[in-house]
Amino acid sequence: MEGGIARFLVYSPDGLPARETVHRPIRSCTAGLVLPSLGAAVQLQRVECWHVPLRLLANVLIPQAQDPGEEALSVRVWRQVIRLGLAVVASGRVFPALSDDGTDVWRAGPLTAEEEGQAGQLARVLVPPANCGMVTESKPHQMWTPQVAIRACLDAVAEGMLRGPGTSTVLGHGPFTSSVPRQQHAPALVQWGDDLRAGTTDEVLELELSIRAPQKNSPQDTELLWADLRLRRPDAPTSNERTWRPVAEVASDLHLVKLVRRRLHRVAANWAPAARLLERAVPDTFTLRAGEAVLLKGQAAQQLQRAGLRVEWHHAWTDRLRTRAVLERRPAGPASAARPRFALDDVLDGRWQISLADEDLSDSEMDQLAHSAVPLTKVRNQWVLVDEETARRAADRTMPSVSADQALRASLTGQISVEGRTYPCAAEGDLADLVHFLRNGSRTTPVDSPSGLSATMRDYQKHGLAWLANTTDAGFGALLADDMGLGKSLTALALHLHRRDHGRQVTGPTLVVCPASMVITWEREVHRFAPEVPTVRYHGPDRTLDAVTDRTLMITTYETVRRDIDILAAHPFDLVISDEAQLIKNHKTATAIAMRRLPSGIRIALTGTPVENSLTDAWSLMDWLNPGLFGALRTFRDQFGKPIEDNFTDTQLTERLSSLLKAFMLRRRKTDPGVLPELPPKVLRPRIVSLTPEQAALYQRVADATLREIRASQGIARKGLLFKLFDQLQKICNTPGQFLAEPLDESYDPGQAAARSGKLAALDDLLPVLSDPAESCLVFTRYRSMARLLVHHLQSHGLNPLYFSGDIAVGRDRQRLIDTFQNRPGQIMVITAKAGGSGLTLTQASHVILFDRPWNPAKESQAIDRAHRLGQTRTVTVHQLTTENTLEDRVDELLRHKRALADAILTNDSSTLSELTDDEICELIALGARR
Repeated sequence: MEGGIARFLVYSPDGLPARETVHRPIRSCTAGLVLPSLGAAVQLQRVECWHVPLRLLANVLIPQAQDPGEEALSVRVWRQVIRLGLAVVASGRVFPALSDDGTDVWRAGPLTAEEEGQAGQLARVLVPPANCGMVTESKPHQMWTPQVAIRACLDAVAEGMLRGPGTSTVLGHGPFTSSVPRQQHAPALVQWGDDLRAGTTDEVLELELSIRAPQKNSPQDTELLWADLRLRRPDAPTSNERTWRPVAEVASDLHLVKLVRRRLHRVAANWAPAARLLERAVPDTFTLRAGEAVLLKGQAAQQLQRAGLRVEWHHAWTDRLRTRAVLERRPAGPASAARPRFALDDVLDGRWQISLADEDLSDSEMDQLAHSAVPLTKVRNQWVLVDEETARRAADRTMPSVSADQALRASLTGQISVEGRTYPCAAEGDLADLVHFLRNGSRTTPVDSPSGLSATMRDYQKHGLAWLANTTDAGFGALLADDMGLGKSLTALALHLHRRDHGRQVTGPTLVVCPASMVITWEREVHRFAPEVPTVRYHGPDRTLDAVTDRTLMITTYETVRRDIDILAAHPFDLVISDEAQLIKNHKTATAIAMRRLPSGIRIALTGTPVENSLTDAWSLMDWLNPGLFGALRTFRDQFGKPIEDNFTDTQLTERLSSLLKAFMLRRRKTDPGVLPELPPKVLRPRIVSLTPEQAALYQRVADATLREIRASQGIARKGLLFKLFDQLQKICNTPGQFLAEPLDESYDPGQAAARSGKLAALDDLLPVLSDPAESCLVFTRYRSMARLLVHHLQSHGLNPLYFSGDIAVGRDRQRLIDTFQNRPGQIMVITAKAGGSGLTLTQASHVILFDRPWNPAKESQAIDRAHRLGQTRTVTVHQLTTENTLEDRVDELLRHKRALADAILTNDSSTLSELTDDEICELIALGARR
């Protein structure tokens, strides 16, 4: 390479001259080459060779050789490199730049990932003689690495193709257009070229400025700090190059030093002291004034990081000085030490406390920080760097006013945001007692079982009652999020009795809000376990509040609350219980809005799936339980929701949210030690089936047609088409008969139906289980049409399944079906997930067949837990039917993120389907094995 012009040396390994005579522009010459050596780093060898311009050589190398076996490996590699360079130029991916000596040149790039891979592969097979260096005055003993040589060749191809003979004729003799590259001296152009070069170099180089603390015996008025420049190359082949090294160690590597200088030029534009490094022959170390260094503790460090320089404080010496917020609640009146009460209008004090190495500084020491003449000072015989913010907090240690809800959130999470910055936070005094109580005392302070309860509570239920009682007595709403089937309703009923057992002033009846299918279940539970409690069913056309007293337990539905909210809002309740509370997770629905209007002393929520789709679900429930305590939704999303959903492996953030949620939520799993040791196991048996040819043809036809519509649409229309596509494809995966809406009549042949559907064939394989009089089975589907088809299919085999769906009237008709299934062994119930996926107890079932699986893993768990719950005495076998290499096969993988997200937050141990891109949709629904 000479000023952007590339020429190749063609020579024989023995160094002898070629016999042929050459003509211009090829010329014969004698060259000194730097070659690798076994005995030393390099050796010098003089050879007779041809000097061939790249443009001419390309014309020879572009065509494939007639007999590649006779070519030298170096010829084959350079042929591929030149071909790659021409492809990059042809695609228009080139940019203007300046070479090391300021010459205007054209560069190839940016390369695609595939092209980077090709270049890397070629570099690995390039033999040393093919990228040897020429002996020059500036580079007497230097040879290029294969990566650098190939990169230079690609740039040379760009230079040769773009700076053709006609370029200057058409565009003039300016920079980048003249026929011969020229050095550019315009300051603006030089600076622009340097910035561009620093930002587009293909060699990954990281720089770090390590700032040392003064020696301990340095005088008190010390103001200078030493800083060392270090580098590493994360993509380098050797481990030594991948670790941080002082720049002084690589001073002999001229190419690397040039890269360092390029980066420093860019850094100096953002931070003037870096220019002092450029003044040194080797930019390895220099001194900083304390005033310059302290700026690097703030946003300046982030700007330098973006410019390519990382700031590191040697042995983290500046981190020893920390500021935290200390919050304390002023007692607003008498409160029980065991159960401190809390109100959003409580008076709160806050102050700033500065610590050194985790030990609090005294007021006089903080005054010293506030009034220090320079940012660098010595406290307790340790050097500290005091930034402007720390000095300001040390001078004025009174915090701005903090609302009670913000103070409690901050104390539970350990962090608070003040004036746009986040600080560690701790509680003291009364507030500390409250935080300790919510974290520990509410879970450990025992509560006697209420006298009116005619049931023996299990230990975990007693613990749940104690937690509910202690938390609600402290004035907070609470979420009982136990696994489905662990008896949450009994625990809530015990809380109703507890609140009337201890002579407290009850301010109204208890209101239970539940799905319509569970009204009778709640009535039966009350009559069975608390027969002395008067109940009123507020549901149906004859509903009335006439018989309601403060001792009443009133049962209604979410739909009734929505319709009668004006009536109910005028009636104060002591306790409101939201059962299956996931139904109000969308705070924008009319039902959720109506639930917020219910006047109540205390609210509790019962659900086994507090997070179904996103963390907004958890916020909605918590904001209903304790209005305002969790802040605004937008703030919650910014602080927790989006960051965690994007990266739920961020343990620090998930632990902060978990610590906040756990203060108001209790969650136990069936598999937890001591919860249900006698509960039989649950066995998952995935059954992967294939599409029949008819199904595959329908699937492909619908996918192709709808994808064309999706690509041509946007917004709500696109989302509607997307869900229509998913719905149609799942129906096809079930059976063509469902998708085509074929009539169910006497002509129905179950054998032919099974031949058309892999799932129906799999269902027929389970007929011995379905027809066994000792076994009972639930068959779940998302669709009423599929449920009716399954009933017809099983009837055609001589079976008599029960049918439970939204078609069945809520009330005694549904209860009659449930009683029949529970009291008569050998039953089959075909059930739609929406109608029977929650709230029902169907423990007679020992088999659960998921004919088509829900898109939401929480819904699937709800369906399975109809059978696998308290009261089950046999192993529950779950048969999950999934069609191979289709949308169904891939959705579970896509939604595992949601399950992992919920586990990360709720136990302290996603993108949604509607947000998929066109390419992601194609990948999701494509027939065939995954690529």
